[in-house]
Amino acid sequence: IDDDALLSKTLQKILKKDFLKVVDKVQPNKIIVSNVFSLGENLSASGALAEVLLSKKIPAFLIHHDFYWEREYLSQPSCPYVQDYLDQYYPPQAPFIKHACINSIAQAELRKRKKIEAIIFPDTVNFDQKIEDENSVCQKLLKRYGISPGDIIVLQATRIVRRKNIELAVDFVKELGAPRNLSRLQQKGLYRHKSFDSKKNRIVLVLAGYAEKRDEEYSRKLLRYAQDSQIH
Repeated sequence: IDDDALLSKTLQKILKKDFLKVVDKVQPNKIIVSNVFSLGENLSASGALAEVLLSKKIPAFLIHHDFYWEREYLSQPSCPYVQDYLDQYYPPQAPFIKHACINSIAQAELRKRKKIEAIIFPDTVNFDQKIEDENSVCQKLLKRYGISPGDIIVLQATRIVRRKNIELAVDFVKELGAPRNLSRLQQKGLYRHKSFDSKKNRIVLVLAGYAEKRDEEYSRKLLRYAQDSQIH
């Protein structure tokens, strides 16, 4: 066994002890796990958590966003022990473990590759839900940053990752602010019959995610691009 494999196994044992302490203290009757057993970037954590679920036989609902075979740098591991992890824990299987994917493409691929049946659990917003009042945390946050009720917020709700082509969000906001589109917004109004006045209101782009170290330079370029495009 090489040094990397030994380190991974050592970290897994440490994490497993920590996870077991939490489980023994909380005594959960069900656990929901989001995106731990799909991408393959943290072998020790996924292996440790899988061993806890399997040893304790805790009913679990695993939500999978991205799979390792969707990433070129993860889909062809050069180390046998990495492939062993991917085969065993990505995702783990047991009668008391249920799976969900965020779209039908991933659902079909999971069935094809792993013989695992999953439901579709999409990342969506319930537009019929009750809007929180003006004293809510969200409204206070908007006020803190000078965003008025009539402003349009374009939310890029992802990490700042180069492969997501987030500059397209800047282009979209720029196009939305073109005179012909502002005119249409004023005529038709906004969601829930709110009005929009281009003389008073703004279109604000919110990049809600963070940039990992490998994409910090991309993040800086993205912000400069937004500034050059006069995007708030």
